[in-house]
Amino acid sequence: EAFDAYNLLLNTEAPGLLKVFPNPAKDFVVLEYKLETEAPASISIQNMSGLTFKTLTTKRQQDQTILITLDWMPGIYIAGLKVNGKLMESVKFTIID
Repeated sequence: EAFDAYNLLLNTEAPGLLKVFPNPAKDFVVLEYKLETEAPASISIQNMSGLTFKTLTTKRQQDQTILITLDWMPGIYIAGLKVNGKLMESVKFTIID
């Protein structure tokens, strides 16, 4: 499900609202977002099975947050930015050993 949503968004012109770096990552990732509105927004992290295991609520229109990934299993993850409950952009990133 997460992968289908990612592929759907891949075929649209992404506005560049969400960035995840470094990619691939080992110990941490930085989530950087820039919203076009002050509407409520959140960033969810899913694994490739579609399991959401982290959700962050945005506090400002533009910000960065660091996620420590030391205890995450290596693999592919998807960060999804939702504004007013609607998925606006997804970014795929990889966690390595």
